[in-house]
Amino acid sequence: MKKIVSSLLCLMTALFLGIAQAAQIDGLQNNGGPGLPSELGVYVNPGHLGDALIGGYYNARNAITQISIVNTSDTQGVAVKVRFREGKFSNEVLDFYVCLSAGDRWTAWVTGDNDPTNPAVVFPVDDDTPTYPAFGALGEPMKYGTSMAPCVTADMTKEGYFTVIGAQSWADVPGNRVIDTCDKCGEQLIGTAEVDASNFDQMTGDALDGPVDALAGTVNIWDYVNGASDYSYNMLALSNFLDNPLEDLSLAVDSSPLFDDSDTNGAYDGIDAVNFVLMRANMIAFYDIRSWLGGAESDIIITFPTKRETLGAGSQNPFQPSPADSVCNWDDRANYPDFCEPVQFTLWDDEENKCGCEESGFSPREYQCDDSLDLCHEVNYIVIGEGAESILNSILTQNLWCDDPDYPFDIGWINFAFDWTGGITPCPDNRVITLDATPSVSSYGLPALGYELGSIVEGWWGHMLELRYSTNVEGVN
Repeated sequence: MKKIVSSLLCLMTALFLGIAQAAQIDGLQNNGGPGLPSELGVYVNPGHLGDALIGGYYNARNAITQISIVNTSDTQGVAVKVRFREGKFSNEVLDFYVCLSAGDRWTAWVTGDNDPTNPAVVFPVDDDTPTYPAFGALGEPMKYGTSMAPCVTADMTKEGYFTVIGAQSWADVPGNRVIDTCDKCGEQLIGTAEVDASNFDQMTGDALDGPVDALAGTVNIWDYVNGASDYSYNMLALSNFLDNPLEDLSLAVDSSPLFDDSDTNGAYDGIDAVNFVLMRANMIAFYDIRSWLGGAESDIIITFPTKRETLGAGSQNPFQPSPADSVCNWDDRANYPDFCEPVQFTLWDDEENKCGCEESGFSPREYQCDDSLDLCHEVNYIVIGEGAESILNSILTQNLWCDDPDYPFDIGWINFAFDWTGGITPCPDNRVITLDATPSVSSYGLPALGYELGSIVEGWWGHMLELRYSTNVEGVN
């Protein structure tokens, strides 16, 4: 992500000069002692409560993804914008608002089939939480082939990621439901009329607050074709994302609230702050494909949820031409250097053996003695094993394996190095966030979320876990 670059020296140069470095945990504190820079307000909450949430993966290709969002506050109602993006290049395929009263939970299913001409459909299974716009009885199909993204197909909408960003809150108590209809939800957010003047006036903003750090979310993916497994995870929670309420919002494509709207009482804000707390130097995945477990499978998902906002549609997402010139060349990587993120990987078995680079393989490209790989999409789905198929019927797959005559490499772990510089000093593509307010502090890597999936007994038993990770922060004393 070249526009993240804000340092002239690469990591190797920093090490040579002896600059202090430390690992930062969850964008919250350092295991070396100091916490985040004082100018930085937003942080990743390991307790999974915040005012902005990220769901790093959904899948509706012969699967159901259940999304649940809870407002855990018993004193404030909160309005959030839910935005779905397809997994190739983060084109927005659906957005809407949800108005959660105090103590409320909203639940919806993302459903689909295996017909590539049909899009995913979002279907709320909640009859008392208002949304804007309102959903029809059969749910709302995701958008594709529009003038904003003519190269997005129906099938692409079935796989991607989503965000839940709070916009504003108001005084409320459980059961009171200040905002209790679709019209009131829309009036509250879009700014077309007064809403319940005895409580507050939307047009003046009286008694409105910024969103509260009380949102929590879970995701359950049910594969109803290949087995009965439930692949689940907690949404990543950003706390102190936004202090001031956002008003007069819209449903326009890529409209606020976005990550770049982060604002915490004058602290350093915007997309750079969000990227800082999402930076990962390394991500670590476990795998187990031992044959005696009955068709054991292992998949890895790595999502870059801020890539489109950071780089912009022109450089990172170049394959969405105007309708008059709708030639969709998804593979023109040479003219768009920001298209792919090269990262280094190290494949280990469970007996301390590393796969030799000349014996490793990575499809669709063959690397032989180059143990690096390209992550070219916003959602990257890596399947362990030569010729293995994905657990969740993904169209974003690449295969990673090791051909070793002495060791099977059927159980072990993988390290993905995001702060890898390719041995070039100074680094032309150094991955670093340096905040303007604290130029001595930098974080190396890529802003990413990751998950590992595993299944045994032909898909009937499965699991999904967040990837382990480390950070590399320079200039912390």
